[in-house]
Amino acid sequence: MELDPDRWARIEAVFADAAEMPPPERRSFLDRACLDTHGVPDVALRDEVLALLSLDDEATAFFGAGIARVVAPEASAAERGQRVGPWRLVREVGHGGMGAVWLAERAEGDFQQTAAIKLVHPGRSAEVIERFCAERRILAGLSHPHISRLLDGGVTDDGRPYLALEYVEGEPITDFCDARGLGVEARLTLFVQVARAVAYAHQNLVVHRDLKPSNVLVTAPREASGASGPPQPKLLDFGIAKLLDTPETDQTRTGAWVLTPAYAAPEQVSGGAITTATDVYGLGVLLYELLAGHRPIEVGHRSPAEIERAIVETIPAPPSRAHESRPERTPGERGPGKPASGESPQRAIARQRQATPERLRRRLRGDLDRIVLKALRKEPGRRYLSAGDLARDIERHLQGLPVEARPDTLGYRVRKFAGRHRVGAAAAAVVLASILAVASAATWAAGEAAQERDRALASSQMLLDLLGDVDPDQTGGREVSALALLDRTAERLRTGLRGDDRTRASVEASIGKMYGHLGEFERAEALQRSALATRQRLFAPAHPDVLQSQADLALLFSSQSRYGEAEALLAGAIGDGERALGPEHPAVASLHHAMGVNLTQEGRFTEAEPHLITALAVRQRALGDTAAAVAHTTAALGSLWRRQGRLEEAETTYRLAADRYRALFGPDNPRLGSALNEIGVIRKNGGDYEGAEPFYRQALSIFKAAYGERHPEYALALSNLGLLIKDRAVLLGGDEALLAEAEPLLIRSLAIYRDLHGDDHLRVGHTEAHIGMLHLARGHGREAERWFRQSLATHDRAATPALHTARPYPLTGLGESLLLRGQVAEAEAPLREALSIREQATPGHWRIAEAQSALAECLWRLNQREVARALLQAAERRMRSGDGEFARLAIATAERSRVMGLR
Repeated sequence: MELDPDRWARIEAVFADAAEMPPPERRSFLDRACLDTHGVPDVALRDEVLALLSLDDEATAFFGAGIARVVAPEASAAERGQRVGPWRLVREVGHGGMGAVWLAERAEGDFQQTAAIKLVHPGRSAEVIERFCAERRILAGLSHPHISRLLDGGVTDDGRPYLALEYVEGEPITDFCDARGLGVEARLTLFVQVARAVAYAHQNLVVHRDLKPSNVLVTAPREASGASGPPQPKLLDFGIAKLLDTPETDQTRTGAWVLTPAYAAPEQVSGGAITTATDVYGLGVLLYELLAGHRPIEVGHRSPAEIERAIVETIPAPPSRAHESRPERTPGERGPGKPASGESPQRAIARQRQATPERLRRRLRGDLDRIVLKALRKEPGRRYLSAGDLARDIERHLQGLPVEARPDTLGYRVRKFAGRHRVGAAAAAVVLASILAVASAATWAAGEAAQERDRALASSQMLLDLLGDVDPDQTGGREVSALALLDRTAERLRTGLRGDDRTRASVEASIGKMYGHLGEFERAEALQRSALATRQRLFAPAHPDVLQSQADLALLFSSQSRYGEAEALLAGAIGDGERALGPEHPAVASLHHAMGVNLTQEGRFTEAEPHLITALAVRQRALGDTAAAVAHTTAALGSLWRRQGRLEEAETTYRLAADRYRALFGPDNPRLGSALNEIGVIRKNGGDYEGAEPFYRQALSIFKAAYGERHPEYALALSNLGLLIKDRAVLLGGDEALLAEAEPLLIRSLAIYRDLHGDDHLRVGHTEAHIGMLHLARGHGREAERWFRQSLATHDRAATPALHTARPYPLTGLGESLLLRGQVAEAEAPLREALSIREQATPGHWRIAEAQSALAECLWRLNQREVARALLQAAERRMRSGDGEFARLAIATAERSRVMGLR
């Protein structure tokens, strides 16, 4: 877990005060200092400070014998060939105000090894040496592939402490990228590794304070050695920057500063608290330079006051427009390399990134501008919370996913709109996330600067027009349905993005998913297929965008019970993705997630579980525990375990998903409502009907607040609550008062669906079957039969696929209503059809037992006694295996078993 910046600042402050005290006085001081805001002892804070004090004491003791001699003026300077512990100095490779860096060889032992030896200059103060010594133990605990390792430490013969670090024979990251002409994607990939290393150090309570190109060296395998593999960045001087001037020509020491002003955060030059946010700013400067070829703020040879004012007050231009606010070359600025004859610096910078100036501007516009500027915000609290969050946002950008960094103005406008018009915002909620992404991303593929500005204005205007579509101020109070808004959005954005295929594909994919959520499968599939075809034409077969489209399309197939098509699509995509991107890529995890969901819905629970567990593990490692995708897969696992009858595990998992949704989106988010609804289902399945009801009602309240009372999710929640009350009535022997309470909920749900979707829709047919079940529970066979036949007719008009799991539900109900009315022979056909669809579409699913039990009664009454007994016994075996929802079914099956003489 990455350390909270405020927490680290508190640890540093208490440690600094305690370290100045004599050891006997420290514990009483910590008793007073380590309290929380309520005056309660903060045991964790005390332990963390004590651990740092222990490291400090050990390091001081280790070097103590030589400290007095280090400050002696007669101490000699190092020279070539001198022994420093087990090392022999070869040549000086760097020199700063407080020390020197030497390349050294191991002079002892039976193996060869090189190291970078850091020696403090003679005559430094005892305070500096003590701080240097304390740092050694902390650095010894850092072990990361992208951080230069601490190999050794000790005291020279003349009493100076030294550090021996891994010698990195590389180039500063900016020089490495420029010399090889690495494109933007390759630079971002290297940078993510650097940010991950910084995040690791922060977890170990170490802040670098001086992140800059010369402290990030990149090594490449040597062709002559036959080595292969990607370039490897290494961070140097980790934790030392606050103690030693590093050997840089632009290093400046002014007053209390020990830093590099061109890379310093505002709080470093203004005397503010130094926290992990300081390193996030340094990473932002480094990223800006990698992408734009310039630093965001050039300090030149200014006075300290001018430097501080520039860093604290100057708002840098976005990287995509860095060249617009700069002269051809600032004095003292690192140039873009050697331009070709007659080539401008801007063209040289773009060429080193495999682009023209125009293409580079387009590439940096949007996500990358926002990511960099968020890292460079003046206020530490408004930057990324951690280096890991910065790395994850870049990875999301590389994968084509929405990023966390957002400009303030558009978000502010939308929040104000939602505050004024909550009901109108409810209809817009299903599309706003996609529109916001499009409005910001639509500019990246435009042409010249004027065209880019026109594109940005057009995108913003499209968004404002769509907000107007649902704003009661502009519609005379008339509400617009989510489906109507989707239709307008699809048409307006697709036609508004002609010539921008990549963004259009993203819009089609997003809106296609939304149509699928609303049950508009034909329109959803058309958009999803169009998005996939466009992406396959633009990118390689295993590009993350292509894989994501395949995952989305497969989930759409699953929702229509087209399980075979989904599985065939996913199996090939998973193989392609793992070969091209590796098994740890988030896009591959999306495919595993989709496969797990597909197999779960098909009833192949054992096969589904490893896919979902793999997806969850990869998403956690790649995106962090708090990512929305992690919450989605957690919820999918809960669904799997619920269907398997593993109710305790399912409830624990869904509660975790609910906690994540609550933390991500707040207490009123529909995702949270869905998770709470599922917890209600689990409670109900476990027989806790009274315990289930509060979860259903809370979900209903969330959907009502988020969407209003004319939305599919609200209708679904009404239906679920009605079914719960209906089932409670059944378990209580047909309690008419409860049945009367359930009926208006189901009728209202049906009315909403008909209003939103018309009469010929899958959800309409499914809800009609719910009402049929209510009448069946009342013993009203004729009325139940009418509703079930109406449901099946609705499914026929809606072209619900033949093997869709929605069909067996009214078929089973129809058979049972006919049995109730004594029309036994007529009941056999729908009951056999229901069982056949269940066995084909969802082999292993618990509802097979439901169809088996009803058909067994029918065959028994038709005098097919042996077949009936076998079917009922099969249903009972399935129920005893504990992989389903059997509370209501158990009553009917027990009675049938008694009639057949099996009990």
